[in-house]
Amino acid sequence: MLTPEGRVASAALAPIPQRVWGGLAAVNFACGGAGTGAVLAILATATVAPVSGRAVRAAELVGLLLAAAAFAAVGAEAGRPLRGINVFRHLRRSWMSREALAAAAFAAFVALDVLVPGPWQRGLGAAAAAAFMLSQGFILLAARGVPAWATWEIPMLFVTSGITVGLGIVLVVLAALGEAEALTAAAGLAVAALILDLLAWVTYAGSREGAPAKRKALARLRAGGMAAGVVGLGHVLPLAALTAMLSFGGPSSGWPAGTLAAAAGLCLVAGGAILKWAVVMRAGFLHPLGLGGLRSIGPAADALRPTAVAGPAPGRAAGPSAG
Repeated sequence: MLTPEGRVASAALAPIPQRVWGGLAAVNFACGGAGTGAVLAILATATVAPVSGRAVRAAELVGLLLAAAAFAAVGAEAGRPLRGINVFRHLRRSWMSREALAAAAFAAFVALDVLVPGPWQRGLGAAAAAAFMLSQGFILLAARGVPAWATWEIPMLFVTSGITVGLGIVLVVLAALGEAEALTAAAGLAVAALILDLLAWVTYAGSREGAPAKRKALARLRAGGMAAGVVGLGHVLPLAALTAMLSFGGPSSGWPAGTLAAAAGLCLVAGGAILKWAVVMRAGFLHPLGLGGLRSIGPAADALRPTAVAGPAPGRAAGPSAG
């Protein structure tokens, strides 16, 4: 039986959840990835099948609205949105600053393409969307105090998830507008993206290596409702629906196929939101306090030379300043 001193030491060495980023941060990551993904997805669909101008503009407008929601969420969580201009001051060292710059460029070029369509506006908007999506992944990668975030799989997962969710939005838009040929092309792209995204998720969440905080975090993602939401709702169901739709002749065969495509798209959007919520809210365990936990952060921790119980402040390890 542990003595009081032993219980204190055990608690100090146990991984603890970060408290700096909450639900609004998860909304930022989910809406930002979905918005940029929608723009990339409609442009990718337009390269393999004819897509009407109204469908492109509709998907771009959805992308702009979701990006605006993302930054409204992060501004509300920061608590001082009027000081948001300061985020642009650290472009050389902060992924949050790069995210903000990419978001501004994304909004400008995509809005311009909605008003005055053109190839260069569209190309620059797509480049800004990709930069924004990658920046969000690298923000978490830079949070060294949270080992389940500071891993190379995170940027890869954010890209595959964003594109997959974007294709889900495009499926709903094309089904609503009745564009059968483009819907068939988007469904084929969505099947390929789904498989890649599922592989990225399994690679990330299936890992059983690393620091105790990482192993504990990823074990939570593999169990219960989170696993059912991400894998079942977000991958298995839409993959089955899209495969069935394509096997029976695609949307041109009648309304049930279009309904299947739209339902699959909604599942993709819901599953992607659950995935981002799971990563931010369920996997955010800090390195444990103490010498062993501090050393597991990396070589930079050696310079601190703790003598007894030492470690980074929990908020500082996981907070936005790490980006």
